[in-house]
Amino acid sequence: MIQVIQQTKYQNVDCPCGELPLPAGNELTLEIFYGDGESQTKNLIHDRPVTIEKQQVFKTVSDYFTFDEPVEVTRVTLSKANSFFTLNNVVQFRLLEFPLNLPLYVDFLGNVGYSTDYGDSISIDIPKRNGSSLSKKFCYILEFTSLCDFGKDYDPCCDSPPSSLPIDGYLNICIPLSRYYDLAQINPVTTTTLPPRFIGNQCT
Repeated sequence: MIQVIQQTKYQNVDCPCGELPLPAGNELTLEIFYGDGESQTKNLIHDRPVTIEKQQVFKTVSDYFTFDEPVEVTRVTLSKANSFFTLNNVVQFRLLEFPLNLPLYVDFLGNVGYSTDYGDSISIDIPKRNGSSLSKKFCYILEFTSLCDFGKDYDPCCDSPPSSLPIDGYLNICIPLSRYYDLAQINPVTTTTLPPRFIGNQCT
């Protein structure tokens, strides 16, 4: 489990979606640990700062790690230069190994209604793997997804047809319908109106 440094109540609940700012890749390092305490560090490749919000998905990739023999990575640490990882509400984080596209880790970061501080690094323990699946050259895909809570305490904050369905397991977190269905084929022309109790600004 990723260590939380501090959590404070977050005031803006008009659009209770995950929000996470990230700097350019040259200010982020991914360090892998393997063997008898050995490590290797690479930067991420995206070239500008980003802010993930309002159900957006952001993927970035590390530079390649190269070895003479296959290695088994035991831990991965994402570090941020000169600042902390601070997010509002909830963001899903996934780590995959390329070129196998092997999912190594997935977790929900943060908490709905709170601002969460993870310090200047996030460390992840990697499960032990079969030796035949280990590689000599690989990189990591990091995927961040802003999740929204559309529960009974909040009015819808987007004037649009439903694009997600609630799933069990974490409050009223939603998954995009477009992941499984082509919304244009289901209902190509729709008109919607805001609910009578809508207060605040629409998400854009």
